[in-house]
Amino acid sequence: MKELPAILNTGYREIDLPLSPVPTREELLKIESSASGYIKTWSRRLIDQLDRGEKLMESYPYYPVQIWNLGGLTWMSLGGEVVVEYALQVKKLFGNETFILGYCNDMMGYIPSLTILHEGGYEGATSQVYFEGVSSTWDAGIETRILYEIISLADSMKIPKKFSRLHVK
Repeated sequence: MKELPAILNTGYREIDLPLSPVPTREELLKIESSASGYIKTWSRRLIDQLDRGEKLMESYPYYPVQIWNLGGLTWMSLGGEVVVEYALQVKKLFGNETFILGYCNDMMGYIPSLTILHEGGYEGATSQVYFEGVSSTWDAGIETRILYEIISLADSMKIPKKFSRLHVK
């Protein structure tokens, strides 16, 4: 067991994560007429929102990124259900001893990587229908935005990187 000095350093930021272009009312009506279950409920909820004169969410403006460093041991906490690619990228930069945690400070659905967004499927294309307010899939740039915010926050906290290159697709 390694003894850690009792020095705690923390940082927290919220960033704006863009969504892909939101569907129009006409597109939502088409989805509603051909879908069932949660997809139908999601499209109806968004149609009702538009009918009330409300704007659909075009981004998620308060995505949480948090870092705790206790005596050199680092925890990086992200909102939502982040996919494993985030942990792999962070460990490439900060080393294998870094803990990456999901479901922290907020839950807005899966947080897919660019690869998963391109593959579609549940995590990349439809998981957001279970969460209030999320009106579209995530924009392709969210992985880069989240990873660079982690780097920026870690830099501001003087957390050293083990490696200097980030490999975002």
